Amino acid sequence: MDISEISSFVQHTAIDSGVKFTLNGEPVTPKDLGDPNALLPLVVVSANHINAEISGIRSSHLDFIERAEPESHLLGWKLKQLPHIVDGAMLLMINHAIRTTLAQPPAPFLQNPFLPGAYEPASESELRPHLEAFGFMEKAPTRQLLPSEATAPSY
Repeated sequence: MDISEISSFVQHTAIDSGVKFTLNGEPVTPKDLGDPNALLPLVVVSANHINAEISGIRSSHLDFIERAEPESHLLGWKLKQLPHIVDGAMLLMINHAIRTTLAQPPAPFLQNPFLPGAYEPASESELRPHLEAFGFMEKAPTRQLLPSEATAPSY
């Protein structure tokens, strides 16, 4: 995903939920961003190209956000915890899961002591059930029990 795709993706999916956005230095309003009842802000900062006072997903291997303003509310997502999710469609899906899950924080998020007021996912294992529930990730295959295991006494 190059920077123009990121910019377009941000413009079409990020929704102002009480934070101030700028895109290439220009103010961005909810009307510019789309339906205010749609998705929460997502993946919005590339240090040199797209500036916004919120960050959705941080990644060491995509050119997303490296910095944010001190007053930003950081969701603190670390995409490296979900290394197989690298395209815009999956980011959009994750954002939907973020929106839904944040309605009942802090689980599965952990308070980040370095970012007051921010949450970050604890682990993929905690996030996976939520992504599976919304159909954004295939359910992990369950191993069939061997006949001897099925009848083994439980302790």
